[in-house]
Amino acid sequence: MFVRHRDRKIIPSTNYCIMIAGIGFVWGIILTILMYNLQILDTEQNRNKDINLVMTNEHYVDDVRSNHVDLENVGAVWQLVFSQLPSEVYVHPTENYYYFTFYAAGREVWGNIRLGVQDRQENKITFAYFCMLNRLELPLDFNVCTKSSVLSINDGVDVRKIDSLTYSVTYQEKKVIFRLNNIPQSIPDNMQLREGEEFVFRTFDESGFQFALVFDGHNPAFRFILDETAPLPDVLQSIDDKLMMGLRSGFAFYLDKELDRKVLVGVDMGNVAVNNYYDGPFDQLADNFIIDDRFKSYLLRAYDSLEANKINNQGVSLGDDGKPGTGRIALHPLLMYNSLQHLQEYVAGCRKETSERQVVACLTKDEINR
Repeated sequence: MFVRHRDRKIIPSTNYCIMIAGIGFVWGIILTILMYNLQILDTEQNRNKDINLVMTNEHYVDDVRSNHVDLENVGAVWQLVFSQLPSEVYVHPTENYYYFTFYAAGREVWGNIRLGVQDRQENKITFAYFCMLNRLELPLDFNVCTKSSVLSINDGVDVRKIDSLTYSVTYQEKKVIFRLNNIPQSIPDNMQLREGEEFVFRTFDESGFQFALVFDGHNPAFRFILDETAPLPDVLQSIDDKLMMGLRSGFAFYLDKELDRKVLVGVDMGNVAVNNYYDGPFDQLADNFIIDDRFKSYLLRAYDSLEANKINNQGVSLGDDGKPGTGRIALHPLLMYNSLQHLQEYVAGCRKETSERQVVACLTKDEINR
């Protein structure tokens, strides 16, 4: 069973981490360079969103050689990040992670501030960060500079509800308004479903892609369908007559031409390995809109090994005391490919099925059921 840690958006599966040694190295490095500080915090203070943000090597060199913050001190890092946030922020990803990056003490630091559904009800906020290694990571590498904390009024952090998707966070007399993504929860216009498929919810991934999560009741499994009503954050290039790939993201889409839709069927294992924004949409479900046990019922049908009393409605693991833990079921109805050839061979194998329904079912079989 793939389980992910809710604070770090990683898949701590030893077998899979070991398998990726040597895979996608150059791609991972290029992506990391291109993505350098997508959210340079001090520039964001007065950013005009109608103008593209320019990032310089000077900023990188100055910061990476600095020793102004102790990365072992969670409180000091929190103060650094929070002090540089603008007075109002918009949280795009639908699991309510507000991501940041910065350089310090020879490290590239990636992290997030999260107003999770349960935490914010208790006037708490989660703060987590880790040091990106800029190369493929092995299990032990995840222990490098990995910190997290749940902050509350006891830490001087005052979290208050303004409305269901708007919260204020105050620390040391500075207030920041967090606006969570009120993404529509109706099926995107013109998106078609096959008989037996059910629309679950719409999601917004940290990569900038938006998806509709669909559950196939005929062959119990999930699949992510590209929401083409939303702006694309990447350039999709045709690989062949039935396959497209994002030039930056490496997201691979199968062209389900019968229904005129693009089904996500692959992510680059190199991106999964370095735990970047392109590791796939498994970690950005529509938490704010899961109000009953419908999603849980789909999980139980898709994964036979799950026990109903061991997860909550969001798929978060429950302890013996019934309280939510830190693990969560990771949806992987796609291939984590290690090369374009690997992806093409996999797609070609599934295309031998006799119907388009069976081809799509083959391509979106979950990793843990494959």
